[in-house]
Amino acid sequence: MYKFFLLCTYFIAFTSCSSQNRELSANEFSEKLKSEKTKHLIDVRTPEEYAEGYIFGAKNIDWNATDFEAQLDKLDRNTPLFVYCLSGGRSGNAMRKAKDMGFRNIYGLNGGIMSWRAHKQPLTSPRGEKKAGMTLVEYEALYKGKSKKVLIDFYADWCIPCQKMKLFLKKIEVKMAAQVTVIRINADEHPELCQTLGVSGLPYILIYKNDTIEWKKLGFASEEEILKILNK
Repeated sequence: MYKFFLLCTYFIAFTSCSSQNRELSANEFSEKLKSEKTKHLIDVRTPEEYAEGYIFGAKNIDWNATDFEAQLDKLDRNTPLFVYCLSGGRSGNAMRKAKDMGFRNIYGLNGGIMSWRAHKQPLTSPRGEKKAGMTLVEYEALYKGKSKKVLIDFYADWCIPCQKMKLFLKKIEVKMAAQVTVIRINADEHPELCQTLGVSGLPYILIYKNDTIEWKKLGFASEEEILKILNK
Protein backbone atom coordinates (compact mmCIF):
# COMPACT_ATOMS: atom_id res chain seq x y z
CA MET A 1 0.00 0.00 0.00
CA TYR A 2 2.86 2.36 0.90
CA LYS A 3 4.58 1.64 -2.42
CA PHE A 4 1.33 2.35 -4.25
CA PHE A 5 1.03 5.68 -2.42
CA LEU A 6 4.59 6.63 -3.38
CA LEU A 7 3.93 5.68 -6.99
CA CYS A 8 0.79 7.87 -7.12
CA THR A 9 2.66 10.77 -5.54
CA TYR A 10 5.50 10.43 -8.04
CA PHE A 11 3.05 10.27 -10.95
CA ILE A 12 1.20 13.43 -9.84
CA ALA A 13 4.47 15.30 -9.31
CA PHE A 14 5.83 14.16 -12.66
CA THR A 15 2.74 15.14 -14.64
CA SER A 16 2.45 18.53 -12.93
CA CYS A 17 6.10 19.33 -13.63
CA SER A 18 6.12 18.02 -17.18
CA SER A 19 3.47 20.44 -18.40
CA GLN A 20 2.39 23.95 -17.44
CA ASN A 21 -0.46 26.28 -18.30
CA ARG A 22 0.12 29.50 -16.38
CA GLU A 23 -0.92 33.16 -16.38
CA LEU A 24 2.04 35.43 -15.59
CA SER A 25 2.22 39.08 -14.59
CA ALA A 26 3.83 41.49 -17.06
CA ASN A 27 7.19 41.40 -15.29
CA GLU A 28 7.08 37.61 -14.85
CA PHE A 29 6.13 37.19 -18.52
CA SER A 30 9.06 39.38 -19.57
CA GLU A 31 11.55 37.46 -17.39
CA LYS A 32 10.24 34.08 -18.53
CA LEU A 33 10.59 35.14 -22.17
CA LYS A 34 14.22 36.07 -21.56
CA SER A 35 14.95 32.78 -19.79
CA GLU A 36 13.74 30.58 -22.67
CA LYS A 37 16.23 30.38 -25.53
CA THR A 38 13.72 28.65 -27.78
CA LYS A 39 10.04 29.63 -27.66
CA HIS A 40 6.94 30.55 -29.61
CA LEU A 41 5.54 34.00 -28.85
CA ILE A 42 2.15 34.69 -30.42
CA ASP A 43 0.01 37.82 -30.42
CA VAL A 44 -3.60 36.71 -30.86
CA ARG A 45 -5.02 40.19 -31.52
CA THR A 46 -6.19 41.44 -34.91
CA PRO A 47 -3.59 42.49 -37.51
CA GLU A 48 -4.67 46.11 -36.97
CA GLU A 49 -4.04 45.90 -33.22
CA TYR A 50 -0.73 44.14 -33.83
CA ALA A 51 0.40 46.92 -36.18
CA GLU A 52 -0.03 49.50 -33.41
CA GLY A 53 2.63 47.84 -31.26
CA TYR A 54 3.61 44.33 -30.22
CA ILE A 55 6.12 42.52 -28.00
CA PHE A 56 9.40 42.05 -29.84
CA GLY A 57 9.60 38.68 -31.60
CA ALA A 58 5.85 38.02 -31.52
CA LYS A 59 4.09 36.35 -34.45
CA ASN A 60 0.55 37.52 -35.14
CA ILE A 61 -2.03 34.71 -35.20
CA ASP A 62 -5.48 36.28 -34.91
CA TRP A 63 -7.69 34.34 -32.47
CA ASN A 64 -10.78 35.33 -34.45
CA ALA A 65 -9.36 34.24 -37.80
CA THR A 66 -10.81 31.11 -39.39
CA ASP A 67 -7.34 29.56 -39.74
CA PHE A 68 -6.23 30.15 -36.13
CA GLU A 69 -6.06 26.45 -35.25
CA ALA A 70 -4.34 25.61 -38.54
CA GLN A 71 -1.66 28.25 -37.88
CA LEU A 72 -1.16 27.05 -34.31
CA ASP A 73 -0.93 23.47 -35.54
CA LYS A 74 2.29 24.36 -37.41
CA LEU A 75 4.14 25.05 -34.13
CA ASP A 76 6.15 22.49 -32.17
CA ARG A 77 4.15 21.24 -29.16
CA ASN A 78 7.24 20.74 -27.01
CA THR A 79 8.52 24.31 -27.40
CA PRO A 80 7.28 26.75 -24.71
CA LEU A 81 4.33 28.76 -26.02
CA PHE A 82 3.79 32.38 -24.89
CA VAL A 83 0.43 33.97 -25.65
CA TYR A 84 -1.01 37.46 -25.19
CA CYS A 85 -3.80 39.75 -26.41
CA LEU A 86 -4.99 43.20 -25.33
CA SER A 87 -6.50 42.45 -21.93
CA GLY A 88 -6.39 38.67 -21.45
CA GLY A 89 -9.71 37.36 -22.77
CA ARG A 90 -8.64 36.09 -26.19
CA SER A 91 -5.30 34.81 -24.91
CA GLY A 92 -7.13 32.79 -22.24
CA ASN A 93 -9.20 31.10 -24.96
CA ALA A 94 -6.08 30.55 -27.06
CA MET A 95 -4.29 28.94 -24.10
CA ARG A 96 -7.15 26.49 -23.58
CA LYS A 97 -7.16 25.65 -27.28
CA ALA A 98 -3.38 25.11 -27.25
CA LYS A 99 -3.68 22.81 -24.23
CA ASP A 100 -6.34 20.75 -26.02
CA MET A 101 -4.01 20.53 -29.02
CA GLY A 102 -1.22 19.05 -26.88
CA PHE A 103 1.10 21.99 -26.19
CA ARG A 104 3.01 21.15 -23.05
CA ASN A 105 4.19 24.48 -21.62
CA ILE A 106 1.89 27.47 -22.14
CA TYR A 107 2.30 30.91 -20.60
CA GLY A 108 -0.24 33.73 -20.84
CA LEU A 109 0.23 37.43 -20.16
CA ASN A 110 -2.21 38.29 -17.39
CA GLY A 111 -3.95 41.55 -18.32
CA GLY A 112 -2.48 41.50 -21.83
CA ILE A 113 -0.90 44.50 -23.51
CA MET A 114 -2.84 46.81 -21.17
CA SER A 115 -0.90 45.41 -18.22
CA TRP A 116 2.33 45.26 -20.25
CA ARG A 117 2.10 49.01 -20.97
CA ALA A 118 1.12 49.82 -17.39
CA HIS A 119 4.30 48.10 -16.19
CA LYS A 120 6.31 50.15 -18.72
CA GLN A 121 7.45 47.13 -20.70
CA PRO A 122 8.63 47.90 -24.26
CA LEU A 123 6.67 47.50 -27.47
CA THR A 124 7.83 47.57 -31.06
CA SER A 125 6.00 48.31 -34.32
CA PRO A 126 6.36 47.12 -37.94
CA ARG A 127 6.10 50.76 -38.98
CA GLY A 128 8.79 51.84 -36.57
CA GLU A 129 6.37 54.18 -34.79
CA LYS A 130 3.87 53.99 -31.97
CA LYS A 131 0.45 55.57 -31.72
CA ALA A 132 0.77 58.19 -29.00
CA GLY A 133 -2.54 59.98 -28.54
CA MET A 134 -3.26 62.46 -25.75
CA THR A 135 -0.37 63.80 -23.68
CA LEU A 136 -0.41 63.93 -19.88
CA VAL A 137 -0.61 67.74 -20.00
CA GLU A 138 -3.66 67.55 -22.27
CA TYR A 139 -5.23 64.99 -19.96
CA GLU A 140 -4.66 67.08 -16.84
CA ALA A 141 -6.33 70.03 -18.55
CA LEU A 142 -9.54 67.99 -18.65
CA TYR A 143 -10.05 68.17 -14.88
CA LYS A 144 -7.78 70.86 -13.43
CA GLY A 145 -9.41 74.12 -12.37
CA LYS A 146 -12.93 72.81 -12.92
CA SER A 147 -15.73 73.84 -10.57
CA LYS A 148 -17.67 70.64 -11.22
CA LYS A 149 -16.65 67.07 -10.57
CA VAL A 150 -15.07 65.36 -13.58
CA LEU A 151 -15.71 61.70 -14.32
CA ILE A 152 -13.23 60.14 -16.76
CA ASP A 153 -14.08 56.76 -18.24
CA PHE A 154 -11.32 54.80 -20.00
CA TYR A 155 -13.01 52.35 -22.36
CA ALA A 156 -12.62 50.34 -25.56
CA ASP A 157 -15.17 49.39 -28.21
CA TRP A 158 -14.41 45.68 -27.74
CA CYS A 159 -14.92 45.86 -23.95
CA ILE A 160 -18.38 44.49 -23.07
CA PRO A 161 -18.50 45.95 -19.50
CA CYS A 162 -17.50 49.31 -21.00
CA GLN A 163 -20.47 49.19 -23.36
CA LYS A 164 -22.83 48.36 -20.48
CA MET A 165 -21.53 51.34 -18.53
CA LYS A 166 -21.79 53.65 -21.53
CA LEU A 167 -25.59 53.51 -21.35
CA PHE A 168 -25.95 54.86 -17.84
CA LEU A 169 -22.96 57.21 -18.09
CA LYS A 170 -24.75 58.95 -20.96
CA LYS A 171 -27.80 59.28 -18.72
CA ILE A 172 -25.70 60.70 -15.88
CA GLU A 173 -24.04 63.14 -18.29
CA VAL A 174 -27.44 64.60 -19.23
CA LYS A 175 -29.23 64.51 -15.87
CA MET A 176 -26.30 65.76 -13.79
CA ALA A 177 -24.80 68.25 -16.25
CA ALA A 178 -24.76 70.97 -13.60
CA GLN A 179 -22.74 68.85 -11.15
CA VAL A 180 -20.43 66.68 -13.24
CA THR A 181 -18.59 66.58 -16.55
CA VAL A 182 -18.39 63.10 -18.09
CA ILE A 183 -15.44 62.37 -20.40
CA ARG A 184 -14.88 59.05 -22.17
CA ILE A 185 -11.38 58.18 -23.44
CA ASN A 186 -10.78 55.34 -25.88
CA ALA A 187 -7.80 53.48 -24.41
CA ASP A 188 -6.85 52.00 -27.79
CA GLU A 189 -6.29 55.50 -29.17
CA HIS A 190 -4.19 56.74 -26.25
CA PRO A 191 -1.74 53.94 -25.31
CA GLU A 192 1.02 56.17 -23.92
CA LEU A 193 -1.41 58.02 -21.66
CA CYS A 194 -2.73 54.69 -20.34
CA GLN A 195 0.82 53.58 -19.68
CA THR A 196 1.65 56.80 -17.83
CA LEU A 197 -1.49 56.61 -15.68
CA GLY A 198 -1.10 52.89 -14.99
CA VAL A 199 -4.35 51.89 -16.69
CA SER A 200 -3.90 48.11 -16.56
CA GLY A 201 -7.40 47.05 -17.56
CA LEU A 202 -10.84 48.24 -18.65
CA PRO A 203 -13.15 49.80 -17.80
CA TYR A 204 -11.23 52.24 -15.60
CA ILE A 205 -13.11 55.09 -13.92
CA LEU A 206 -11.65 58.15 -12.20
CA ILE A 207 -13.68 60.88 -10.50
CA TYR A 208 -11.88 64.16 -9.84
CA LYS A 209 -12.92 66.85 -7.36
CA ASN A 210 -10.91 70.05 -6.83
CA ASP A 211 -8.06 68.79 -9.04
CA THR A 212 -7.55 65.55 -7.08
CA ILE A 213 -8.81 62.00 -7.47
CA GLU A 214 -11.85 61.49 -5.24
CA TRP A 215 -12.52 57.92 -6.39
CA LYS A 216 -11.28 55.40 -8.92
CA LYS A 217 -12.12 51.87 -9.90
CA LEU A 218 -10.74 49.23 -12.24
CA GLY A 219 -13.49 47.03 -13.66
CA PHE A 220 -17.25 47.38 -13.96
CA ALA A 221 -18.88 49.93 -11.66
CA SER A 222 -22.66 50.01 -11.24
CA GLU A 223 -24.78 53.12 -11.78
CA GLU A 224 -25.68 53.14 -8.07
CA GLU A 225 -22.02 52.93 -7.08
CA ILE A 226 -21.05 55.90 -9.25
CA LEU A 227 -24.05 58.02 -8.22
CA LYS A 228 -23.17 57.52 -4.56
CA ILE A 229 -19.78 59.17 -5.17
CA LEU A 230 -21.12 61.91 -7.41
CA ASN A 231 -23.83 62.88 -4.91
CA LYS A 232 -21.43 63.31 -1.99
